[in-house]
Amino acid sequence: AVVVVAAVVVVASVVVVAAVVAAAVVVAAVVVVAAVVVEAAVVVASVVVVAAVVMVVDVVEVVGVVVAAVLVVVVVAAEVVVVTVVVVATAVVAAAVVVVVAAVVVVVVVAAEVVVVAAVVVVSAVVAATVVVVAPVLVVAAVVVVAAVVAVVVVAAVVVVVVVAAEVVVVAAVVVVSAVVAATVVVVAPVLVVAAV
Repeated sequence: AVVVVAAVVVVASVVVVAAVVAAAVVVAAVVVVAAVVVEAAVVVASVVVVAAVVMVVDVVEVVGVVVAAVLVVVVVAAEVVVVTVVVVATAVVAAAVVVVVAAVVVVVVVAAEVVVVAAVVVVSAVVAATVVVVAPVLVVAAVVVVAAVVAVVVVAAVVVVVVVAAEVVVVAAVVVVSAVVAATVVVVAPVLVVAAV
């Protein structure tokens, strides 16, 4: 009957541990197995002692049985205490771990947000500074380009004027030469005719 009661207590302890937290089940199982082994060893030792005492005196046998029963009760009670302590400690540790992990996650998220905001501010400042520095350069470059275009247009106009003037000079020269040649022909032609006659 004592063994049956101990087994019921062990099973009830295991069920309670499994319901509280999964991690405690393993520890509780190890503790239960160790307790059962100790209990079995105590029972076996008690049986041996009782058998030896029975051969000596019945009174000693009764005392041995009582001692064995007391030992079983003590072992079962110790087992219950150990399982309870393990369950409570595991729950406390799990809660502490959850709180610490949550705090770390919050700190990491806040730090990441701060870094991102700082990076955005820095990038915005760099872009603004770049715009402030580059804008005048772009304006100057535009002015230079416009001046270059105007210079090209002026040079082209000068070239056109020079070419047109050259063409006028050439045409005038051709006209003069043609006139001279014509006059020469008009003057020389009669002389050549007279000479030929």
